[in-house]
Amino acid sequence: MSDLPQKILVCTDLTPESEGTVRYATKLVKKFGAQMILLYVVPEFFTEADLMELSIPGGKEEVFSRLKAKAEKGMKEFASKFCQGSSCASMVVTGVPPVEITKVAQQEGVDLIVMGCHTRTGLGLVDRTIARANCPVLVVK
Repeated sequence: MSDLPQKILVCTDLTPESEGTVRYATKLVKKFGAQMILLYVVPEFFTEADLMELSIPGGKEEVFSRLKAKAEKGMKEFASKFCQGSSCASMVVTGVPPVEITKVAQQEGVDLIVMGCHTRTGLGLVDRTIARANCPVLVVK
């Protein structure tokens, strides 16, 4: 394993606030000659009561299917700003963010996770990701 990261997982929530994190990660990718994977996790946050109130035919699966489709469209637009060439890929997955982030990192052989923390609630996500990760996690504020 190289001392410098060769594959960097960059977590985004597809908001304008997260663009700073991705720009910072892009600089690291260029500096290290690394490969970048942009990741968005569609969070599973609905309770059964929420789903019943939404009254969407198809239930939970339909809700997450719609959310994932919307996220994939957003990721396509987001990635077009930051991904250039074959050294960048993007992914959208559904699940519990810290679990999915670390799962993707392990499956993809990632050397470094880069994630932002621009809200008070983001600290819990960052802490849980750090606790689960098998590689360094860089938090960009």
